Amino acid sequence: MRYLGVLGAILCLSACATVTMQPASMTTSLLAKDSALTKDAKSFTKLAQKEGWVEKSTAMEFLQSRIFVEGASVGPDQTGYADELQKKHPKLSVYSDALRADIDLAHTELAALNAGANRFLAGEDQASRSDVAAFEEALVTARLAGMSFEQANDVLVQSASSDADRIRQSLDAYNREVDQTRQLIETIAISWQAGTAITS
Repeated sequence: MRYLGVLGAILCLSACATVTMQPASMTTSLLAKDSALTKDAKSFTKLAQKEGWVEKSTAMEFLQSRIFVEGASVGPDQTGYADELQKKHPKLSVYSDALRADIDLAHTELAALNAGANRFLAGEDQASRSDVAAFEEALVTARLAGMSFEQANDVLVQSASSDADRIRQSLDAYNREVDQTRQLIETIAISWQAGTAITS
């Protein structure tokens, strides 16, 4: 909950940028390159959308997703992934293999993102507003992808498939990695706040 205020400030700043920024600041912003952290976070989000684990969110859906990440009881509907997976792989055993492959890929890519974030935080650079926003979006994406995987696994559970337990283990490992991402965003937000205080 601690970083919600920071993220709210980011949204406000982003929305008001065209009104409040001075010409020199705008030029600097436009010329600034994404950090490795921002690039990695954006890459994870794009991969999840490309693979169909999540749908590309509108601004309002993204805001609702932020609320969901903080513990709201209702989140966006993520049944589309399971439906598409069933269409592609009507045979249950093939469906199960495809689901596990997606979970394992998401886990691998998210673990790489987390490792990169830890290296960034261990260095001397301080996080930027873009770093916080991109990493937060990656966290939201990871949580929504987890919902998709959970609902896809429900198909196996309802079919009394023996693969459901195997998928459950992969899901548990993935969810633990998502927890690491959630902890990292707080540290990244603190780094950004510290840098803002120094330059203000």
